[in-house]
Amino acid sequence: MRKVKKDKNQIILTRNTKVSELKELYGIELSVDPNTKLGDYLREGGFPSLVDMMVEGDK
Repeated sequence: MRKVKKDKNQIILTRNTKVSELKELYGIELSVDPNTKLGDYLREGGFPSLVDMMVEGDK
């Protein structure tokens, strides 16, 4: 994931975003420590992107 220019109403997710922020912003519950970085979670789960994880579901 790359950072892009942010609009004031836009939320940017990066690989450094913590899983707890996903829960707070979107109500997404993942079976992992909330302090885990999104990039680490995706890599360990074998997901190339957040979209792929959302389509396949939390393993």
